[in-house]
Amino acid sequence: MLLKNWDSILNIPIQFLIQGLGGLTVNELIKVSILRNAETVMKASKMRN
Repeated sequence: MLLKNWDSILNIPIQFLIQGLGGLTVNELIKVSILRNAETVMKASKMRN
């Protein structure tokens, strides 16, 4: 349950999360998530314009 919730909150696939835990800290995973969300927002705003 918890992993599923985090997956939807951070928009990171579970596999990536599990693989990433070896080399990435939680902060780095969150940064990746924020960057992905920012890209999505940028694309959406470009489509509106």
